[in-house]
Amino acid sequence: MEKSNKDGFLVRFEDVFQLLGGDKANLKVFTTYRYNEADKMRSYLKENARNQIQNDFEDYYKGIYEKAKRLKPIVVEDNLEKNVLTIAEEYLLESYLFKEDGQKQKYAPAFSKPIYERLPKVSEDRMLPIALSFPIDIEHVIKIVNKDNIPVGSLNFDDFVEEDAYFFSRSIKTNKDTVLIKNVFITNDSFIPMEKSSKYLEDFKKIENNVTYILFASDDGKINLGDVSNFKFNIWVTLVFLFVAGLTVWFIWAKYNRSKPTGFINLEHAYEETSIGGWLILVLIGSVISIAQTILMSFSADSPLNANQWELAKAYNIDNGPLYYIFLAIILVFNAIGLVFTIYTAILLFKRRDIFPQTFVFLRIGLFIMYIVMFIFIYLLNPSEFTLGNELGRSIWEMLFMILWCFYMIFSKRVKRTFTVPYKAETYPNESDEIEGNLAPNNDPKY
Repeated sequence: MEKSNKDGFLVRFEDVFQLLGGDKANLKVFTTYRYNEADKMRSYLKENARNQIQNDFEDYYKGIYEKAKRLKPIVVEDNLEKNVLTIAEEYLLESYLFKEDGQKQKYAPAFSKPIYERLPKVSEDRMLPIALSFPIDIEHVIKIVNKDNIPVGSLNFDDFVEEDAYFFSRSIKTNKDTVLIKNVFITNDSFIPMEKSSKYLEDFKKIENNVTYILFASDDGKINLGDVSNFKFNIWVTLVFLFVAGLTVWFIWAKYNRSKPTGFINLEHAYEETSIGGWLILVLIGSVISIAQTILMSFSADSPLNANQWELAKAYNIDNGPLYYIFLAIILVFNAIGLVFTIYTAILLFKRRDIFPQTFVFLRIGLFIMYIVMFIFIYLLNPSEFTLGNELGRSIWEMLFMILWCFYMIFSKRVKRTFTVPYKAETYPNESDEIEGNLAPNNDPKY
């Protein structure tokens, strides 16, 4: 999600980090100022000597990255007609990649200082109106480019905070050898009302965390996020999937398949239908489609069976990495059980087994629970994704259709009179004596 005025952001920063191998990187900075921001920068350039300006700019980046050294004089382009001013800078960062104390892992930092330094800092016990600089309309683009055009992998992540007085968004995407991070901060008013102060404190912590992003780098100084768009088996995850699926098959074969209906759907054995008709035709078609969909989903790029999905956890904030692992593990188990039961339910449908209706309902209840679990994890991992405007809305519609089909299975007479075949050819109690002659099956309404 991104906002700006129709002509572009008042200030736009673009930092391009070209990894050079080892810990080094070349940094090119392009800053565009518009309108009143361009006027303020012109005043600054006129009031200060060029050497002083270049030293100030260099010191600014030395304060963020160690051993930053200016490679070229700054270049200023001023378009008075459009009131747009652009400054280009270039630096060599001798120690761009870094290690935490006591760790072997290298990191590539991406810090949006221009946004961070414009955020009002307030204490948690302050419940007064908070002053905002207005107007602020900033976009900070950070590009990290791998050495030798080596692909960085795949990553797509969006997050935003929106209130009446301010807006912040962050998006992270990849394109071949480049990681692209966009941060936007906009103020719509000169202050935050007192009643909104506590909400800003909560948002400030989130924004403060989001303006700093750290990517994992290899020892030779390259970014490798893994490409989730391509499926790659993880042998251990696959073994877990097969183990869970095998346990499910054993449970069905040894226990469930030999069982009788639980009784919460009262079947009418005396009215046995010898064919599947009516609305059950749609159930049959849907069952076949569900098998194909479940298999495709289990072996898709988004599946936990994809080794690259587990690598993607490294790209999340460090605090959210373990949570993403838990999410993948739960979905893996659900997928294994769901795949087996989807195939088994279709078999029961074709055989007109008496336990099909309850199995159909049980499977939908399991899928319903899986959706709820997914919603919880989506909210915990990325609250901004918890909106009806994306896949979440479609999932809710799918859940509603599940409920409707469950009601059909429970209350439909056609269902009760079609699925009457037991595990063995044992005789059910004859209910024909209780049925009057004018209610013969051929005269019954079809549902």
